[in-house]
Amino acid sequence: MSAQLVDQLPHPLQGGVAAIEDALDRMRVEAWTGLEPGVVRELAERLLRIEARVRAQQLAATRALEASGLAKQVGATSTGAMLARSFGGDRRAGEAMVHQAKALEGAPATEQALAGGRIGAKQAEVIAGAIKELPDDTTAEQKQACEDTLIGDAARYSLPDLRSRSKRITDQFRPEAEVDAAENDSLEAREKRAWSKSQFWPVPTATAPPPADSPCPTPRPTCSPPRSRLSLRPGATTCATTPEPSQTVDRTAGRRRRSTTATSTTAPASAWGSPRSAPGCPDTCCPAARGSAPP
Repeated sequence: MSAQLVDQLPHPLQGGVAAIEDALDRMRVEAWTGLEPGVVRELAERLLRIEARVRAQQLAATRALEASGLAKQVGATSTGAMLARSFGGDRRAGEAMVHQAKALEGAPATEQALAGGRIGAKQAEVIAGAIKELPDDTTAEQKQACEDTLIGDAARYSLPDLRSRSKRITDQFRPEAEVDAAENDSLEAREKRAWSKSQFWPVPTATAPPPADSPCPTPRPTCSPPRSRLSLRPGATTCATTPEPSQTVDRTAGRRRRSTTATSTTAPASAWGSPRSAPGCPDTCCPAARGSAPP
């Protein structure tokens, strides 16, 4: 085959993307309804691995675009913004893809595991972040051993456990003082986040029970009755500190009469008893403080 014919052939990546598009065009989304649940589960797991493999190709393409500087040539502010403008409109996702692509550059074994469908994109992000946090004096053999260990652990641990596992492994290569300082900073950051999400609601405190010799049978939430109730009792006065007109009831005439005489703050004795005639009882609403019940 001549060199001219070889140059006319499409690049393997171009042919691969075209083959993926053709395969997806032949897959009808409504066809999943008639399949057995076991078959659907198997195919769904395979699709998850395919998604991880496609994600690895996306990250490699993003890293190549970032290195080419094409974003500035087309007038975009960044590669992530250029990708977001091309499809999806999510600039934050585009910038995250650029960041993850750069992180995987320092963890080639993790990128190959992602491209092979052995780990997911989030797992690859955790492992690449752990490799990046290793001290500068870590040897290449130590980095490789750490990376291989985490790749093997990804199949057994959940994502939070894998993150904790990666932190414990990387701490083995750091000085103890630095590990303690980082742990303290992490603890303070978690406490601040917890305080920022906390909400406090006022809770009514329980009222202490009355003494055994108290004439008041049960504690009341208020220490004085409403003014309207006091004003209707013969001889009772309101608890106001300033003189106010009082209103009494003439039971014999069956009609109300208004008195303009100012009442004092101390209630005179009456047939019903003073509002505070019961010693030791702070509640003027209880029977012990009222005296006998009104007729």
